[in-house]
Amino acid sequence: MDNQSSYPKANKRAIVAPWTSLLADKAQYLTDGIADDIEINAAIEWARVVEDGEVLLIHGTYVIEDPIMLADFTIENHSLGYLFTRLSPTTAREKNE
Repeated sequence: MDNQSSYPKANKRAIVAPWTSLLADKAQYLTDGIADDIEINAAIEWARVVEDGEVLLIHGTYVIEDPIMLADFTIENHSLGYLFTRLSPTTAREKNE
């Protein structure tokens, strides 16, 4: 499914999930198991331009063919009933610490 251009509107959080995930219906960026880096990088780019944006990468299998562009992003692993990784832009304050 190609939904790279459907940016999240309700809040500043983009959810990326594999098409096989139980949370697939909640994802703004749904991967299809082929070059999933495209959807992941699109979500990261969205978070870069949105003030305080973040990406939730839902637990699952992703097929990565090209690099994931995480420069200046903070990565945190969480579990709230399901496992996910939070990606958020690093603030200037965090860079200096």
